[in-house]
Amino acid sequence: MNRPKATPARAAALLVAALLLSSCDNPANEAGAALYREHCQACHGADGQGFKNLYPPLAGSGYLRGAPGELICLITNGVRGDIITADGDYNVLMPAITRLDDAQLSDLVGYLSDRWAVADNTSNPLSPAAVAAFRKACVP
Repeated sequence: MNRPKATPARAAALLVAALLLSSCDNPANEAGAALYREHCQACHGADGQGFKNLYPPLAGSGYLRGAPGELICLITNGVRGDIITADGDYNVLMPAITRLDDAQLSDLVGYLSDRWAVADNTSNPLSPAAVAAFRKACVP
């Protein structure tokens, strides 16, 4: 059997191909992006920067790191009252998003974390079963 010779050019081509394939969007991120556009983008913006003095930014938000249960409860129960961020304080109503099933909520939280979490975010993607458990623990 003749095998192709390993050369620096072939190694570089394989590396480029691997990088291109690894950067392809996965279906969960596509589903999460679609959910974000439908439920969140009108207030938080396409770029996650929010709208100054009206709606808080998601980009770099502390809500996207740490306890995933808090984010799940925030999405499913909504927020009423003060939201304190590094960019300022916001006092707005964020409506509850109750129509999402556990798989959809998992996709949305994964998308938010992948897109806008701060650099030290080390959380793993949440399974729909984990989302269900967090959701049950939410206090309305």
